[in-house]
Amino acid sequence: MSTCLIITGAAGELGRIVLSAAANRSDVDCIIATTRSRSLDVPWPKVTCLTGVDLSEDAGARKLAESLDKIPCDNIGLLHCAGAFPATAPLHRTTLATVAAVFAANSLTFLGAAKAVLPRMRRQRSGRLVAFTSHTQEAAYPFMGPFNMSKLALLSAVQTLANENARFGIAINAIAVATLQTETERRIKPTGTYDDWVPVNGLAAYAIDMATTMGIQVNGSEIQYWKYSQSFFGDSIFSRNSIDPEILDPTNG
Repeated sequence: MSTCLIITGAAGELGRIVLSAAANRSDVDCIIATTRSRSLDVPWPKVTCLTGVDLSEDAGARKLAESLDKIPCDNIGLLHCAGAFPATAPLHRTTLATVAAVFAANSLTFLGAAKAVLPRMRRQRSGRLVAFTSHTQEAAYPFMGPFNMSKLALLSAVQTLANENARFGIAINAIAVATLQTETERRIKPTGTYDDWVPVNGLAAYAIDMATTMGIQVNGSEIQYWKYSQSFFGDSIFSRNSIDPEILDPTNG
């Protein structure tokens, strides 16, 4: 049995971590890595890079589908790492263009990826798709409106597609994450509780397992991958990270 793993958003911070972890696993035979703009420096021969692929557009979805069709494999998984996080601002002061762009990056890209891989998976009557959602969609944190809304839409897409494709042996799930233990997040939140953040190497291994292991019976679910229960996030993001809300909304207007 040969396993092909598709990783979207492979040029992003999470995408690069997942790509590196997958490329060094013996149970992953080939990888298709997509990125919307940036080129990838990939030292692994089993990785095929698709650059300039915008999965929020039909042309991008077609390009991914055509690439997958060239690969003979009977076990296909997709890890959706594409996404965007905009600058914080009150929702009523956020342009509709910004909202649309965030929805395209976080939600439409997953739908485009699904459109690319599901026909092949349905023919083979197996496959797994895994997307990354966030704890923020439940807490509805202020000043993060477009991100919260787009991740909630992403979760709805996961659950809808899971119901539509379950009878073909396809599992589609989401992994909800909190703040990741990355240098970028450390710079953004220098006073945050770093030890409580999500270790990225463990997250990558868990996500790859979900996307490549056949016979998984979990479907249409959102797995909470963080140290605490959801109730932990009832505590204000501002008090937990020592952030003054006025820093995020200095206008008060």
